[in-house]
Amino acid sequence: MAETVSWVGLAIALLLPWLCGSVWVCLLLRGTGRANAALLLGQGFFVGHFGVTLLLRLWDAIGLPLGFLPLSIVLALLSLAGLLLLRGRRTVAVAASARGRTGPAAALCIGVLLLMLLSRYVVLAQELLLRPLYGWDAWMNWVPKAIVWYHHGSLVDFVSPAAWLNPGPAETYTLGNTEAWDYPISVPLIQLWAMLAAGTTDHPALYLSWLLTPLCLALLLYGHLRLAGLGSAACIGACYVLLSMPYINVHTALAGYADLWLGAVFGAAVCALYEWSQCRQWRHAVLCLVLAAFCAQIKVTGIFLGLIVVALLLRAWLRLSPWQDLLAAAAMLAGFAVLMTAGASFTLPHLGQVVLGWE
Repeated sequence: MAETVSWVGLAIALLLPWLCGSVWVCLLLRGTGRANAALLLGQGFFVGHFGVTLLLRLWDAIGLPLGFLPLSIVLALLSLAGLLLLRGRRTVAVAASARGRTGPAAALCIGVLLLMLLSRYVVLAQELLLRPLYGWDAWMNWVPKAIVWYHHGSLVDFVSPAAWLNPGPAETYTLGNTEAWDYPISVPLIQLWAMLAAGTTDHPALYLSWLLTPLCLALLLYGHLRLAGLGSAACIGACYVLLSMPYINVHTALAGYADLWLGAVFGAAVCALYEWSQCRQWRHAVLCLVLAAFCAQIKVTGIFLGLIVVALLLRAWLRLSPWQDLLAAAAMLAGFAVLMTAGASFTLPHLGQVVLGWE
């Protein structure tokens, strides 16, 4: 049976990073003319949760015991500081082409789509809340780290099985999946944040952020499409198509996997990259780079997705001609082939070991 859970703490854990992230995204994008409330709230959710993972790492690095109350106070102070910096500044601007009155037919279409989405996500919420943690990857690769850290009150090391069999003076742990010890740790840190808030490691409600993740992705999609000049009905229709994808629905119901977070953050990074391509203001480029960094901290494959975003941003910034594009792509492919043939192996700080080889 699941343990009792602090619902107040869990609500704060869900909303406080969202508020903090939205405030600082709002502060970053102020005055660009390429922002609206939906975009800020959607991007803010992901930036805020990235900030939580960084805060947990910093807190542990300076030797402080992990506790929900002091960490929440820091987040609240960061939110307050951002709000004070925003005072008296215009930060939200909606494209003129996105304004206008919605007709009766469009309003009906919007209402029907929203009701269908509400019905779908009520069912997904029931799936999430009425079933214990189920996903294989969740309880093999991600959640064990969070549980160990919760009970220790610190981010103790996870090492390879070979290193674990020959322990040194420090206490270490390993995992059943022999490669999972070296995976990026952002998802376990998100789970740890919920556990600290709830006061338990065993309750389905710990994974409510998996329910909010696709909704916030749809929210930022709506905001970006409105800035592109689409009407409300078309934007809601696009959000409905996104949220009806079986992959998204499955990974929402089977909470605990990292894939949903990776897909959503990559999508958020691509949207920020698109906005930068429209206005070429450095603020959107910074948001894009932050989200690309978050991608690299979610899964090993996220390293490459983050690099794709950075490469596209660099390409757009350099304004390469088609021939220069072709030459750069050929050079990168040749270099990659050489590394694969030579069997390169190296370790990236906070990311883990990268091995290139044809096998």
